[in-house]
Amino acid sequence: MSEFCIVGAGAAGCALALRLARRGQRVTVIESGPRYTEEQKERFFLQYRSGRDLGNPYRLPEASIEAYRNDGKVNLPLNYERSRGLGGTTLFWLGNTPRMLPDDFRMRSRFGVAEDWPISYDELEPYYAQAEVEIGIAGTDDNPFAGHRSTPYPMPPIPFSLADKLIKKATDRLGYDLHHTPQARNSVGYGGRSECLGCAFCMVCPSGAKATFDRTHALPAEQTGRVRFLTDCTALRLELDASGRVARVVYAGLDRVEHAQEADVFVVSSGGIETPRLLLLSASARFPDGLANRSGVLGRHLMNHPVANTTGTFEQRLDPFRVIFESSESFQFYATGTRAETAAFLWNVNNTGGDRPAEIAETAGLWGDALLSRIETDFGHTASLSAGVDQLPDPRNRIRLDPHEVDYFGSPVPLITYDFDGYTQRGLERARQVMAEVLIEAGARNAEGSKVNWWPGHHLGTVRMGNDAARSVVDRNLRTHDVPNLYLCTTGVWTTGGCANPTLTLTALALRLGDHLSGG
Repeated sequence: MSEFCIVGAGAAGCALALRLARRGQRVTVIESGPRYTEEQKERFFLQYRSGRDLGNPYRLPEASIEAYRNDGKVNLPLNYERSRGLGGTTLFWLGNTPRMLPDDFRMRSRFGVAEDWPISYDELEPYYAQAEVEIGIAGTDDNPFAGHRSTPYPMPPIPFSLADKLIKKATDRLGYDLHHTPQARNSVGYGGRSECLGCAFCMVCPSGAKATFDRTHALPAEQTGRVRFLTDCTALRLELDASGRVARVVYAGLDRVEHAQEADVFVVSSGGIETPRLLLLSASARFPDGLANRSGVLGRHLMNHPVANTTGTFEQRLDPFRVIFESSESFQFYATGTRAETAAFLWNVNNTGGDRPAEIAETAGLWGDALLSRIETDFGHTASLSAGVDQLPDPRNRIRLDPHEVDYFGSPVPLITYDFDGYTQRGLERARQVMAEVLIEAGARNAEGSKVNWWPGHHLGTVRMGNDAARSVVDRNLRTHDVPNLYLCTTGVWTTGGCANPTLTLTALALRLGDHLSGG
């Protein structure tokens, strides 16, 4: 039996720890953030319910631990969505869990752009199925563009909202497909958790219907007796032994006192920004440009899913905010044959739109019947569509160590250089055109596309997977090419980005890695 050490207790770290424990292995997981209690989550919920906009409440008291800096043409606001803590960003995620398309894994072969992944959709498909069961995914097989499935979804889909039904009538007339969004939230009781009660406070789900990996994976991992989580412990560097293997990870708590955790095998699962940063911080005489970076591509090829938004105003009430997640989506322009020239996109109907009654009251300058009349007139007549757009890997988009700014522990913060080219820009423009067409067909008086893109916490490609050690950081089994007992399990291993939200694919990769490491 080997001793494993995982750095990062987000989706990948928690899923991998549980899989290894169930295979009889002993695991220590080091997590920079805290273990949030149910009392803390309840307090967040009550603050949201009182009308306070907390943004992302899962922020560390010592903000400099999460510090970063941008120096590219486009700024990535990392901390609106990413979260440190047991469960990682799933504490705050939206919960969309589509699978990637088969073509996403073979972009070079199919379209002559970027690279092929060293694994295929077919190899990952059994793990997609396992991940859906472990997380608890509500969905139905109504996406005509999706890859094949070996199993049904474990729960029926979240029903269409009023806005979904209105938009679907329009897409049917236009010949576009609209189908249910697979969701990591319960449509019925599942895994000992309630069904979704439609509270519309999904950022801190009060019923437990939304899956968060502290509940779905970390807790059962601990219950095996083989996993321990060290929270509020920030990994500072990895150190090698004389043979070139990782011997220990050095970490510190808020007291800044350094400790070391030794193991036989190390897995870094700290996201697409912090994973390359930790390897860069672990430079040594053997690896002067960063641990496992003989290729020179560590930290490069950063991708995201730029989001285009379009809104329309309707005569009828659409009753938004009864839920605030996306219950419908379209792969129509994701599974497209034009990906050689223009970025594909996956678009959703948002169940939000316009100001809420409290927000109208704050700005209207009215009182009593006049305010009530304004709310009746203004609230609930806006529908919003959004599209996540593919981005090809570009080595100029990268993570480096900032030469000027350090964090709470005195380590250089990540310096992000990011932009996107005409390929992605054409996809954004096409997405806005399609979404405006759909809204007008649905009866909107107008359709306005946002000129400012929204940036989800999908940080991809910075420790890319590949067969060629000269052009990638990890192999098809996520082992670094340069260090035999070091593995990386993070969205950073994406070879190309696709359009699908990455958490389900990341979980599937973690389960596959767990089987590989334990001989399962």
